[in-house]
Amino acid sequence: MKHIDEQFENIVVQSTCQLFEAEGFALKHKGSTGQLTFPAGTRAVAGLLGFAGTEMRGTVVLASPLSFAELAHPAANENAGPSEASLRDWAGEATNMLLGRIKNQLLRHTVEIYMATPNTVCGDNICIPSLREHPTDWQVF
Repeated sequence: MKHIDEQFENIVVQSTCQLFEAEGFALKHKGSTGQLTFPAGTRAVAGLLGFAGTEMRGTVVLASPLSFAELAHPAANENAGPSEASLRDWAGEATNMLLGRIKNQLLRHTVEIYMATPNTVCGDNICIPSLREHPTDWQVF
């Protein structure tokens, strides 16, 4: 089981880096952590997208400080910048694109998953606890 977890982690890391490289951002993977945390006072945005298949199920969460989301958003260079609602839309779409990349990689290993509709959240002190017995791995970039 550990080998499968490591393969999945590699797929997630690779897919995340490729997604942001395509948008002009070079991410550096810093490792994994057992919980999602941001420094106190950091406003953040997150997209959450569930998936399920016969061999696996779970949720992909793409979360970032609002300051990074504002830079990565397509309207970053506009005078007013993106609204909070637009940043939530960006987080949902980015999470959808990320899970799409992960899904394509899993298909190469004959693992098929089905994706739900993304949900988004924006705020201070975002906390997304693990709801399963299997520990959650948060990849940090």
